[in-house]
Amino acid sequence: MTETATHPWVGSVQRCSSRGKVLVLPQLDPAALGLPLQAFLAVRAGPHHRPVVDQFVAYVLAQSHTRAAYLVAGPDDFLIHVTARDVEDLQRVAVDALTLRPEVMSVRTNLVFQAWHGGPLLPPT
Repeated sequence: MTETATHPWVGSVQRCSSRGKVLVLPQLDPAALGLPLQAFLAVRAGPHHRPVVDQFVAYVLAQSHTRAAYLVAGPDDFLIHVTARDVEDLQRVAVDALTLRPEVMSVRTNLVFQAWHGGPLLPPT
C-alpha cells in the first residue's frame, strides 16, 4: 500500500510542496534551551501608522526572546509570544525591552501554564 493510499492528505501536501506552499521550520523545545517560561505580552501601541508599526515589529522580532508577534484586532494591538529563563528575565523582556519604546502605551503579561499544539494544517478539501 502506498503512503498516499494510507494517508489521503499526503498527495495534497506533496502538491502544495511542489508549488512552494509548504513551509517547514524546526520546532525547538524552549525549556530544553533553558527558557522554560513562556508568556504572551498584550501590547497597546500608537500611533497606528504603517511606519511606526513596521519599526515596532522589526524591533520585537529582533529580540532573542520573541517567538512570534501578531497584529490583532480588539483592545490590544499586538500579542507577542516570548520565552524567558525565569520571572526576572520575563520582567526584563516585558518592562525593559518594551516599555522603553515610545509607541508602547501599555503591556499586559499573560503567563503560559501549559500549551497544546494542533495537528498539521491541511489544504481544504
